[in-house]
Amino acid sequence: MTRQSSSRSRKPKQAAIAVPSDAPAASDTILIGQSKLRRQLNVSPMTFWRWSHDEKLAFPPSLRINNRVYFRWVDVQAWLARQQQAA
Repeated sequence: MTRQSSSRSRKPKQAAIAVPSDAPAASDTILIGQSKLRRQLNVSPMTFWRWSHDEKLAFPPSLRINNRVYFRWVDVQAWLARQQQAA
């Protein structure tokens, strides 16, 4: 015997979540992985390493989660804007 799927699909009820007013905006919590960021910036691994270790460039600090390297997207955007202004 085969089961026939119901024509009505049930959607789970979603509870309303109260977000505190001092909670960071969603864009503040977006993280981008090191390899994905490197591809988006179109730079080699060595160039990326140099940028992240050059104190004069003030590259955004990284976050290490489960032994993987991430960057906050808002920090990267701010750094890119500073680089464009300096050029």
